[in-house]
Amino acid sequence: MEKPLVYMRLRGPIASFRYPYLLVGRQPTYLLPPLSTIYGLLQAAYGQPYNPSDLQVGYLFHAEPALSIDLEKVWFLEKQEGGGKRAKPVKDFTSNVLPRELRVDVTLELFLAVADVHIERWYQALRSPKFWVTLGRSHEMVSIEEVALWEGGGKPVREGAWAGPSLFPLTWMSALQAGYYIERMPVYISRDRQQVKWEPCIQVVSPLRVIGPVPDPDQGCVVESYAERPSRTYLIYLWRTFPPASG
Repeated sequence: MEKPLVYMRLRGPIASFRYPYLLVGRQPTYLLPPLSTIYGLLQAAYGQPYNPSDLQVGYLFHAEPALSIDLEKVWFLEKQEGGGKRAKPVKDFTSNVLPRELRVDVTLELFLAVADVHIERWYQALRSPKFWVTLGRSHEMVSIEEVALWEGGGKPVREGAWAGPSLFPLTWMSALQAGYYIERMPVYISRDRQQVKWEPCIQVVSPLRVIGPVPDPDQGCVVESYAERPSRTYLIYLWRTFPPASG
């Protein structure tokens, strides 16, 4: 069954998807953006809180194959004691130069499947984002090249299709040709940043063949990629994420 999709294509010079809470000697990056990054980008465009379980989201991510390395000076400050007039000035600090991994010449193609009553709202939000959109840090901004509404844009899954470059759930291991990476990635971060939902994800960095039946074909669809010329078709997975229970 074909699915109507909201399509968004973004392009930027660099992007980085740092491993959360890891800052020991270097700053590595995931090869593909975690879902938490995608939901943050959508939050910036939408301009107000939304429930990620109300939509299905998938993407294609294109970049230069090799990672680039940037050198960044990082300052480590002693935790300040007290507040207001009683606050003690920070006197002890150190600095270090750390290598930081970057993806270069990036293009993100985003696909949203939402209920008919919300599709126009999301289409307008992506056309005119409330806040600037980034891929990684706040200064790693991207430009919007195209936003479109695809009626019947997502076609059913078929064996032999090319999957990726995108994220897939662990249940798809037997359906994909060898050559992917499996990593535990942040899927959702709460608004107060106190809760992080993690899941093991398959990173298909370069397109791979679908070699067997997929476990949940309703969550996958074949889409057209316009980041390349001529255009190509790829299989993506449409994720639906449920935030962790509070408390």
